[in-house]
Amino acid sequence: MCWPAKFFLPAVCTHFTILLLTALPLEASGNDQVAPAVTDADWASYNNGVRGWRFNAAEETLTPQSAPQLVEKWRFPRAGSTTDVGVIHGTPAVVNGYVYFGTGSYPAFYKLKPNGEVAWVFRPGEGTTTVLPKGGMNRIDAGAGFLASPLVTEKAVYIGSNTGIFYGLDRKTGKELWKVDTRAPGFPNHHHANLFNASAILADGKVIVGGGGYEHSQPIDPDYPCCEGRGFVVAFDPNSGEVVWKYEVGEKPRKFKEPITIEDVKGSRTYHYGPSTSSVWSTPSYDSATGTIFFGTDVHNSPREPTEDDSRLFTKYSAAVIAVDVENGSEKWVTQLNENDHFNHAMAGYDPVSGTYKDCSVGDTPKIYTLPAPDGTPATVLGLSLIHI
Repeated sequence: MCWPAKFFLPAVCTHFTILLLTALPLEASGNDQVAPAVTDADWASYNNGVRGWRFNAAEETLTPQSAPQLVEKWRFPRAGSTTDVGVIHGTPAVVNGYVYFGTGSYPAFYKLKPNGEVAWVFRPGEGTTTVLPKGGMNRIDAGAGFLASPLVTEKAVYIGSNTGIFYGLDRKTGKELWKVDTRAPGFPNHHHANLFNASAILADGKVIVGGGGYEHSQPIDPDYPCCEGRGFVVAFDPNSGEVVWKYEVGEKPRKFKEPITIEDVKGSRTYHYGPSTSSVWSTPSYDSATGTIFFGTDVHNSPREPTEDDSRLFTKYSAAVIAVDVENGSEKWVTQLNENDHFNHAMAGYDPVSGTYKDCSVGDTPKIYTLPAPDGTPATVLGLSLIHI
């Protein structure tokens, strides 16, 4: 899979540094039950807005003139600390001066105070504390932790894990409000390889996020019956975690009549199930005017079974942009950007015969713009690109 640039920020290390110029509005402390409102000046989600721009029009502190004057205000852990907190993959959220982020290799989710001290720590399976972990590892993967960025709302913080569990946490205390295990029975078409690498957005009163079956590494094992996972976008009720709707990418994988063997410069791999569309890494965008959710898809982990009238090994749903209805998740349209691309770690990432790279998919957010059409009238367009690693 091609990873969005957010996975390669300088924050991918055991020490997480925040640079600030001026103090931000502080969140209420003590026994207050209601946190202050999320404002336009905050950065409350991965893209800081459902149109995917990653732009904050209310920013008044950072300018081309002030940026060169930045100095370190604090760092976490403190300089000289021997505490390892694990790798940080996702873009942090900053709301009312408080910083929210998850770690991968030592699974935890943190809320830091405006001075860099710990407000609370949530550890999957253990609950909430203010005590830092002892030990830990610094490796560039997610382990059982978090790759995504959080979504912070008035009452809660939402984030999905690399183990396929999506959490709703109390914003003030860090206590678990609800969780949904997408690998367990009870979740529609649960799958053992489901995970969340995309970040959630709040749209039409729903928490909406992409995920799905990540089966890139499993095919290295020749005995693994590849592949039955599927990408999806799901809408949760923010208060209860109830699944409002779930859109699944492409047709449901099924067992082939005869196994399909594909050869490349790395060797051969035999597939028994397909077509697998892999997980959705793309954080969705939302156009409120049309009630449409947009997102990109990964390539196939396993091929489509060809038929007498259609010899293709791929479907239109791989490496595509998809539009669905925000109300019920129904499909509006699909536009494929890269045909005939299926990839997993048992395959070569480059074909020297054709001179083409594999695993070129839509990993980041389709950005929604309004631009003038040739006749001068305003037109809504999407900006996006294929990426490869």
